[in-house]
Amino acid sequence: MLALLSAALSDASPVKDQAFEPASPNVIPTISQYRWAQTFTVGVTGTLTRVDVLVAQMFRVQSDTLDITIFDTSGGAPHLPLTAPFHIPAASVPIVSHVTVFDSYAYLSAAFALPVTAGDVLAIVVSTRAPSEYYWAGVFGGGYPRGQLYTTTNNTWAVSGSEDQVFRTFVAPSRPPTANAGSSQTVRPGTTVNLDGSASYDDNTDTRLLQYAWSFVSVPDGSAVTLTGADTSTPNFVPDLPGNYVVQLIVTDEDGLSSLPSQVTIGENLPPIANAGQDQLVIVSQPVALNGSAIDPDGDAITYDWQFTGEPAGSTTLLAQPTLATTTFVPDLPGVYVATLTPSDFLGPGVSANATITVTTASGYAEIQLQAAAAQVQDLPADAVTNGGNKNALIQFLSNAVVALQNDNMIEARQQVQQAISRADGCAVQGAPDGNGRLRDWITSCAAQEQVYPLLAAALNAITP
Repeated sequence: MLALLSAALSDASPVKDQAFEPASPNVIPTISQYRWAQTFTVGVTGTLTRVDVLVAQMFRVQSDTLDITIFDTSGGAPHLPLTAPFHIPAASVPIVSHVTVFDSYAYLSAAFALPVTAGDVLAIVVSTRAPSEYYWAGVFGGGYPRGQLYTTTNNTWAVSGSEDQVFRTFVAPSRPPTANAGSSQTVRPGTTVNLDGSASYDDNTDTRLLQYAWSFVSVPDGSAVTLTGADTSTPNFVPDLPGNYVVQLIVTDEDGLSSLPSQVTIGENLPPIANAGQDQLVIVSQPVALNGSAIDPDGDAITYDWQFTGEPAGSTTLLAQPTLATTTFVPDLPGVYVATLTPSDFLGPGVSANATITVTTASGYAEIQLQAAAAQVQDLPADAVTNGGNKNALIQFLSNAVVALQNDNMIEARQQVQQAISRADGCAVQGAPDGNGRLRDWITSCAAQEQVYPLLAAALNAITP
């Protein structure tokens, strides 16, 4: 049994499909308590839009309408109605003076919207209610090879000899569906690509009932990628190599008609990569500059977002301009601050980077610098200092300064640091080691001084009012 109409109708122009149009009808079954049915075999898949029958009434206008209904068939005979009856007003039916005056009969039309498939065997059932009578022209001996005339007075249909009645059917041919593979996409490597063919459509098959067939047209050389759900409207895949993936969709409707391919291209886009700058050791309440940057392998425009992902408990410090590559902040508490820079392109966030900012007090900062300087002096080769005794003396200055800092004796700490600086500042002051006099440099090369002097200067600067 055919399904009742549930999909969009074909918008194609109807064509005459089946017809029995003899030049000389010679038989006229009476339609009254009898219902008559002419079966026919559909030749064109699409939507049955119209049925014509050659009919008349005699002497007068009948009291009831002439009804035309389309039935399906079972074993060749009419079975169940597929449409509601189409009522033809009695006044529209021509009146004849005798039932054999076929020249006065007229084709009357019934309109339908019934999906049909080539090969379906259907029945045109013509009926009325007694005492009305109509006449349907036909030919004794038949002549339509793809159907049969049936009659009934109840619901049991019987073959009525070898007659065929005059009729015409019109079908709007089904058109192939249209596939829509969705929009092209650009994704990150390793991202699941979700395809969507749900915008595909057909003239008489609901989109949900279309058959979907997705396939790759081209993939990067060496790719072994596969589609998951290739027979659904929404498959997916994960690109396994950089490059473009071209995917096509073909849809097939319930009539077996297939669409032209619809293609979509999936390209990869690499994420921008951040550089948050160097880790820093700074003094509390002093401005800190964060010098970030990022590169995008595809040359896309980059936006920036700085955030603290770690900070001392109780800190309320804020980043000055968090949407710029370079920004500043003023630490309000000693401790460790982790500043995270996240770059984004048109696809979204890329690869973040962190800068760890260790914040201490001025004396704590100076102590760290002095300890670093002492370690540098300790590692100097013998030919970079005047002698071992001076080397030990220089380390002692630094040790004394650290002890003074720990005792909160800033004056003594500054004096000890200044003593140490006087033995390593020739290159910074005059471009060469000071090799003469009572305050000669104990570090005898500029290369060695450059390892020590900046640390000493930073320590002194931190504890100088």
